[in-house]
Parts: sequence; structure tokens; C-alpha cells
Amino acid sequence: LETPLRGELMVGSIDQNLAVRYIDGIVHNQKTDWIQDGTPENRRRWHNLKYYTWVEQQGKSVEELDAQLSEDWWNMHQEMTQTINDKIKALR
Repeated sequence: LETPLRGELMVGSIDQNLAVRYIDGIVHNQKTDWIQDGTPENRRRWHNLKYYTWVEQQGKSVEELDAQLSEDWWNMHQEMTQTINDKIKALR
């Protein structure tokens, strides 16, 4: 199915038919051959890809980035979710 995403410039509102074509093209007709397993090698690769945004753009240290290699770092941040949610609710 050819979708309007393939080179057509859409401006303004769309009708139901075109909306369905967009959803089909964006969501339903996607392939999964680009998805990779979370093997140790791939996890290291994904971690290394964070260097630019974490260290160079955000000004964090390499040590702060490498702390994310520890499961403890992720557990600590996961434990913070309720506190963060409470703060968000308090601001509403």
C-alpha cells in the first residue's frame, strides 16, 4: 500500500481515508527487521551511543555516564518514580 508519507507534502487538514492511510503506513505496515536483541554487546553499543548527548551536550562526566552500566543505578532511579510522580501531582 502506497502511503502519503512517500514524497507527498501534506498541508492542512486530512479526511478519514487519508488518516487511515497514514496509520496503516506508520503503524500497521512496519517491519521489525531493524530491532535488535538486548545482548551484552548491543547494550554496550547502545550505551556508547549516549556519549554525545550525555557528555558533550548535557555536560555530564564520563563517570556519570558509565554509572548507568550498573544495575544499581537503574534500580535507584526506578525507586525515585513515586517521589517524582508525587511532585508532579502537587504542581497540578
